[in-house]
Amino acid sequence: MDEEEFQPRKKQTGEITVGEDLTQFSIEELTLRVSALHEEKNRVEAMIKEKKAQTSEAENLFKTDG
Repeated sequence: MDEEEFQPRKKQTGEITVGEDLTQFSIEELTLRVSALHEEKNRVEAMIKEKKAQTSEAENLFKTDG
């Protein structure tokens, strides 16, 4: 096993951590953070919609008349 697997992951620039202490951020940074979170929410909701459509297509493909 690689020892790096057990090391804490380094935070990338602009990465958001849920539950992170927000007192260190400026108003501008917090505003950017909110925008990024809205974009991520939209991205996640689009993926949910896509996966539901795929599931529905698969169910219809294997549906048996009976």
